[in-house]
Amino acid sequence: MNKPTGQIPLRRSVIIAYTNRTSFAWLRWLRPGFRHCVAISSAPPYWVLVDPMSNRLSHSVLDTRGVADYLVTLHQNGYRCQLAHTLQGPSREISIMPYTCTEAAKRTLGVLSYRIWTPYQLFRHIKENILTT
Repeated sequence: MNKPTGQIPLRRSVIIAYTNRTSFAWLRWLRPGFRHCVAISSAPPYWVLVDPMSNRLSHSVLDTRGVADYLVTLHQNGYRCQLAHTLQGPSREISIMPYTCTEAAKRTLGVLSYRIWTPYQLFRHIKENILTT
């Protein structure tokens, strides 16, 4: 097992996983398949899972094998995964958006946009802005 160096690279890999599942009826207006999202960020040699929920913020630390097992489980449960990378350098602006699952994923990626409110908008933003390379 690799020893942690204590330094996290400026540009990290992040997996954003989208799902149709929600426990709130008022979120049913969101696009099917994109009603909730979680972020899984690399912090070599580990991965950190951030799952923002309405009443708490769930987080877990996974090793490389653990993240592979977790991705298989996500896929089996109907999640759609998207690989992206964080933006270089921290933004000096402060986001005033409500703290939702989408906002947590945006902050993990370093994206500051007031036009992204839903998981599907985040998915399109990542795809269109080539954060996946």
